[in-house]
Amino acid sequence: MNNKGFAVSGIIYGILVLFIILLIALLSMFNSRKTVLDELKDKVLNEVGSNVEIKDFTYTKNNVTEEYKVLIKGYYKIELKNINGSILSTNIYLRDGEKLYFKMSGSKVGIYSDKTTTLPIVILDNTSYNVNETFNDKYFLNTSFKENTGNTINSINVKYTETIRKNKDLNQVRYIKDCISKNNVDDINMWSEIRAIVKGENVALNKEIKIYDEKNNQIESDINFITDGNINTFQSEGYCIIVDLGRTYNIDYLYLYHDIDTNKKYYDYNLSVSSANIEYKPVYLYEDNNVIVSAFENSKTKLVNKIYVPVKIFDGATWLRIYHFNNLNGTIYWDARAQVLSSTGYNSIHKKSLLDYLDKFLMNNKYELLLEYPEYSNTKYIRWTQTSDFTESSTISGYKLVKNTFNTSNFNGLKLSGTTNALVTTGDNKHYEIGSYNNGSTGVYGFNDELIGSSVDLWVRIQ
Repeated sequence: MNNKGFAVSGIIYGILVLFIILLIALLSMFNSRKTVLDELKDKVLNEVGSNVEIKDFTYTKNNVTEEYKVLIKGYYKIELKNINGSILSTNIYLRDGEKLYFKMSGSKVGIYSDKTTTLPIVILDNTSYNVNETFNDKYFLNTSFKENTGNTINSINVKYTETIRKNKDLNQVRYIKDCISKNNVDDINMWSEIRAIVKGENVALNKEIKIYDEKNNQIESDINFITDGNINTFQSEGYCIIVDLGRTYNIDYLYLYHDIDTNKKYYDYNLSVSSANIEYKPVYLYEDNNVIVSAFENSKTKLVNKIYVPVKIFDGATWLRIYHFNNLNGTIYWDARAQVLSSTGYNSIHKKSLLDYLDKFLMNNKYELLLEYPEYSNTKYIRWTQTSDFTESSTISGYKLVKNTFNTSNFNGLKLSGTTNALVTTGDNKHYEIGSYNNGSTGVYGFNDELIGSSVDLWVRIQ
């Protein structure tokens, strides 16, 4: 073969190699190809409709049926109000061209799917409400209601909500994994429902689900009702469940319901997601019964020293949780130094701490801290700065109060106690101690000499 023949053969061989590489790349993207196409389609459609001006709609008429036509698809917030503010608030995904109808008659208000107002999807009066949970196969989301005794509802507001995805944790999700250990009520772990909302629709509906015990052995059980769309059916055994959505999705909202009628708090909580059933990323780590994770809010977790920990935006700042302890109504001793992060993770499901890494969070030569008691729903907390490292120093320096909702003057920062190796304040040691061996039958001492029967959290500002 002459040199020209070799050159042609080389070109053909090169083209063949490039073709094989392209084919492998295409096959590797097989699982997510539909997601990519969906995103491209949405981008085109949104750009086509980007010149549509979306104005808030307010309905104030009485005994008159008013039509609302959707101009552009997306999530909409619907609020039923009186002179004192919102009474019922809910969100729904609506496609362009869809119509809703509103009517107010005396103390009753309704939202309907047809002009004859015979099929109510939302209806309420002063003291109660009913939401037909699904509308055109879409779900009402984040519904809240405040009893409205004596005040007639006088307006309905519809607002198009921004859909900028801030939380990338919910991108390219196929598998949803939820693991819990114990709870504060009994030894029964329960799951009522998992929903993965994409453009208002539940893509987890009737999808395959598996359940595992604490040793990661699969349990043979009829558990498909966890994805049956009905929060009144439930599973009451196991340690972890995994839902396979069938392909990857960019999830808008992830809902997980445990016990809808109880106030259980689950320990060792880990709600995580994955695209390939490996390398799960935690998206929620708080002790809660029912959970909502939104793609339109900031991530609720942060990776610190190879361990994911809770993070939140509160009081105008971003905080990382460096200490958490649930004392199980006084049955577990508070211990400020025993629950540090170990090489394999946290060494106790009730005690979780990053105290040994406090020096990493020094900002402008000081620490800004937030001490709160979750059982009081963020209403009892104190925020301050200090320059001393309370995990090492038995004295406090640089203390400056930022905000105090305890209504007391005793607090002046945290220090390391030299006797019990606990973290306390310099005032009455019964107050504000976030770790000590002081045990009680119904709790341990917290703010204002109150007995805290649940948990305490300490956060450090990171932004």
